[in-house]
Amino acid sequence: MRFRVRHRVRYRYDAPVALGPHVLRLTPRNAAGMAHGIQVTPKPAFRLDETDAHGNLVTRLGFAGATPTLEIEARFELDTHGLVRPHGANVPPERYLLPGMADAAVAATAARLRALAGPDPAGFADSLAATLQSAIAFDAVDTAPLRNPGETLARGRGSARDIAALFVDLSRRAGLPARFVTGYWAETAHPATARGARSWPEVLLPDVGWQGYDPILGIRTGEGHVAVAAAADLAGTLPVTGSTFGAGIRVSTDVELNVMTRG
Repeated sequence: MRFRVRHRVRYRYDAPVALGPHVLRLTPRNAAGMAHGIQVTPKPAFRLDETDAHGNLVTRLGFAGATPTLEIEARFELDTHGLVRPHGANVPPERYLLPGMADAAVAATAARLRALAGPDPAGFADSLAATLQSAIAFDAVDTAPLRNPGETLARGRGSARDIAALFVDLSRRAGLPARFVTGYWAETAHPATARGARSWPEVLLPDVGWQGYDPILGIRTGEGHVAVAAAADLAGTLPVTGSTFGAGIRVSTDVELNVMTRG
């Protein structure tokens, strides 16, 4: 499948601010041979494109002076057929096994699903994706902060981030290394889908490597998903992080995302 993506984020401040260091995670992990670029206004005084320990292609920025706006625009065009998954080998698997806060219901659910799946890690992950697809309703308009997995399980509904967090926590409690992923995905015939940005989990499977799952659809990720950033926690996958300096300054954010696919 051919993806063409334009992702623009604009911050407007009600008075000029000094911009601190920023980190951008807007370049797909499989960027080799891909047409891509990031434009930043105002022009940074410092820019470094590098690969982090998780295998993400990140852009680090530094600024000088003050500005009333910050605009970041990323574009890429990518064919997802036959992409090789990067592994992020600089992070030990144990880092991806830390469960969330103690929760008896989540622990019991993980134990029950693990017992049903038997010793096969892939069978557990496949079953978990199907179980969450049927048991947890996807709320496409939920903009609340990330909920803890126990709350999502109790509510029986959540955002893509919430459902991914529940999948990650259940996998870790069952002994499978798991991590968060953010990226883009293509529209499908499923009523829960909408072309655009998305969060989903990945698990580390023996003899396979990191395999993505879409628990909203109950399936493994494939050519309809483009992974941009992966990390042990959701904060490590956010597209833009950074700081500003200025007392009492208010900011408004405008996001424009265009995802076009073919094939």
